[in-house]
Amino acid sequence: MKNATRVFGAALTLAVAFCALGGVNSYATTVDTDDKVWFGDKTASELKPDGASDIKLTLPAGEEEFETDIVFVLDKSTSATVEDDALKMLSDLKDEITNQEMTKVKVGVVIFNKVANPEGYFDLATEYGKIEASIKREIKSGTNIHAGLLAAKNLLADGGAANGRKYMILVSDGITYMYNENPTATYYRFSADSISDWVGPDNYKSAYGSNDAPSDWNAFFAKAKTAIDNKNFCEYPYGKQDACRESDKKDQKDIDTVTHALYKTYALYEEICAEINCYAMVNGGNTYYVWGPDFIRFLAGDKQIDFSTIEKEILYLVDKGTLTDKMGMGKTEDGQDYKFEMDTDSFELYVGGEKQEGKVVEEDNTDLTIVFCPTDAVQDAYKYILRYYKKGGLSTGDENYFDLIINEAIKISAPLMIKYRAVLETKPELVGTYGEYDEDGSEGFNGLYTNNDATLDYTSTDGTEGSYTFQKPTVQYVVEAGKGEEPETPADEVENPRTGDNFAASAAIMVISAIAFAGSAIYTKKN
Repeated sequence: MKNATRVFGAALTLAVAFCALGGVNSYATTVDTDDKVWFGDKTASELKPDGASDIKLTLPAGEEEFETDIVFVLDKSTSATVEDDALKMLSDLKDEITNQEMTKVKVGVVIFNKVANPEGYFDLATEYGKIEASIKREIKSGTNIHAGLLAAKNLLADGGAANGRKYMILVSDGITYMYNENPTATYYRFSADSISDWVGPDNYKSAYGSNDAPSDWNAFFAKAKTAIDNKNFCEYPYGKQDACRESDKKDQKDIDTVTHALYKTYALYEEICAEINCYAMVNGGNTYYVWGPDFIRFLAGDKQIDFSTIEKEILYLVDKGTLTDKMGMGKTEDGQDYKFEMDTDSFELYVGGEKQEGKVVEEDNTDLTIVFCPTDAVQDAYKYILRYYKKGGLSTGDENYFDLIINEAIKISAPLMIKYRAVLETKPELVGTYGEYDEDGSEGFNGLYTNNDATLDYTSTDGTEGSYTFQKPTVQYVVEAGKGEEPETPADEVENPRTGDNFAASAAIMVISAIAFAGSAIYTKKN
C-alpha cells in the first residue's frame, strides 16, 4: 500500500457495547497514497450563543458511505484450495459489514487464460453467491497475465472507492507467454529437433538455457526494456505467426515472447500498484518453470502473507495509535488574542455507533485521565485512554490539548468517533467580524481555528507506521456595535483626515482655485 489525547470532565456516563470488538504462498506490496480524505474527518458546528462549538472526529470518515473495492485477478488454473481460502476471507468480511449501512464492499473478478474474462462489480453484502460462482468459473487454454491486469485496471478505474480503499489480489503461477488485451506474441525461432517457432513457456529455456529464475530481476527487466525500445522483433496475433516467418526480423535474438510478456506484466503491475493496495500470491509450487513463481514473488517484494492477513488489512483502518488534538488559539488579523478550551464534561466516545462508558482515574502526569473499555487480557489495561493537558496545568506548551491512546484496532465496520465542545474562552473584544465558518476545514480559511492541529500517529496491521493530519474547521465570531469596544482610529488618519466632510471641503477648494487660475489666465490674454 502506496505511504493522543483526550480531555475530560468529571461526570461521564456511557453504555458499554462495542468494547469487545473484536496453504498459499502470498506476497504483499503496500504503497502510500495521498488520497486519504476517506481516512478520517473532523467537523465543527457554528458557534453557539455561549461561545461553544460542537466538535466531532471520526475514524474512518463517517459523513458519507465508506466504500471498498476488491478485484481478484486469477489464473485459469487457480487451485480449489486457493479459491476456497479467498471465499472464506470474503465470507468473513461479509459477516462484518452486513447491516452496516455506511459500509459498502464491492468485488470484481477477472479470470485470465489467453484473454481476460472480467465480471463484476458485485455487492459483497447481498451478492456473495454471484461472487462465489464467478471465482469458481472453469476456463482453459493459455496464460496471459498482462491481459488480466489490463482488465483489472479498468475495473478499478470504474470503482467508486478512493484509491487508498482499492485492493487488487493477483493469483498466478507466473508462467506467462502472451500479452495485450488481444493475445499477442513475439516471434522467436529456436532449435529443437529442427528449427521451430511455436509459442509457449519453453521459449524461456530456449532463450536462456535453463528455467532458472534470473539472479537479478531488475537487471533482467532493464535489458528487456532496451530490447523492446529497439523494436528489433516481429509481433503477431497469437497463433498467426506466418507474417513473421517472412519478416527480416525472423532470426532476431534480442527478446523472446516469455521475456516480453513478463516485462509488460511487470510494468503494468508497477503502474497499478503505485496508486492502490496490491497483493501477489503464488498459485501452487511449480518446480519446473522456476522463473514463474519467482516472478510473482518479485512483483510483491518477497513479503509473504496469507488471506487472513489481507482480510485484516482490508477490515482494519489502523491497528493502534495516538490521536493528539491541540485546541485552537492565535491572533486575529488585527492582533487580538483568541483561544479555545475543552469543555471537560462534554467528551463522549463511540465505537460502531455505540456510546462507551468512561471512568475518571488519577494519574500524576495529566490534568485529567479517562479510561474506556477494560481489556480481558491485561489487568488495569484499557482499549482507549484519554489524557488532557491544560495550559497553566501540565501542558508543556501554550495550547490546551489532549491525547487519545488507541490500543484497539479500528474496524471500517465499527468506526471510532469522539465528540466534545470547544469553548471560545478568550475572545476578541473590538467591534467587528472575526473568521469565516468552514464546517470541515476544506476551504482552508485563516481562522478562527477550533483546533491548531489534530494528528493521528498509527501502526497498521502489517506493522508499518504512518500519520494522518485532519483538516482544521474554522468558526466565525461577531462583536456587535454596543457590545464591544470601538476600534481606535489610526493616528495618521486623525492628523491627516482623508474622508467625509473634510475631504469634500478640500476638494472644493482645489476646484475653485483651479477655476480662478483659469479665469486669470483668460483675462490676461484679452489685454
